[in-house]
Amino acid sequence: MPAVEVENDDRISVLIVEDTPIYQEALKERLELRSDIFDIVILASNREEAIQLVEEHVPDIVLLDLGLPETTEDGTEEGLQAIQEIRIASPSSQVVVLTIYPKTDLIFRAMKAGAVTYLLKMNVTGQTLIDILQRVHAGDPPVDPEVARKIWSFFQSAPDTVDQLSYPEQLTRRETEVLQLIGQGMTNDEIAKSLVISRHTVKKHVSNILSKLHLGNRVELRLYYHSQFLGKKGAGDS
Repeated sequence: MPAVEVENDDRISVLIVEDTPIYQEALKERLELRSDIFDIVILASNREEAIQLVEEHVPDIVLLDLGLPETTEDGTEEGLQAIQEIRIASPSSQVVVLTIYPKTDLIFRAMKAGAVTYLLKMNVTGQTLIDILQRVHAGDPPVDPEVARKIWSFFQSAPDTVDQLSYPEQLTRRETEVLQLIGQGMTNDEIAKSLVISRHTVKKHVSNILSKLHLGNRVELRLYYHSQFLGKKGAGDS
């Protein structure tokens, strides 16, 4: 009797969108070394290839270089458009920006376009990339420390913008507690242990918070928390 092939749903499929061949191959080789974690690693070098491959393979994660030089000098507009089109073609695919561009406006535009996190290439090496992609797949995308500092600086230098972000009275006491713990970087499992509730209940609270705040993902919740609470709390600190 022939063996029955069992699909490994736990492994993560990844599309790498990178126009520099050497870096593209280096990323591919790094992920393929962990075939126990990553199932399919496919490559694209421009926006059109990326969209076609997303439609064909529906990857779990799209690792996207924001600079895809086709229509603009540095290619960032092409990359931002690619994020939007990927999210339309496959809403289930999580877009992770991995780029050399640390500009604050690009960070916000990429997140608004649908990226779940924004990473700088100089800060992602070795095992770090593996850990990041696993966290993204688990629904807990990390924030690049340098990106977090830039966002922090933006809100501190734009008090009027921060003041316009009012704390939502519609959040329940428990939802407020969950938001604070997310802002402190806790995972759903850690929040569940801290509040002595189930992980399923935590996920429901997170979903409700996102809906009430009109935010798209966990990273945006963290940024909201830091702009609302830490920014105001530390406004007078040295």
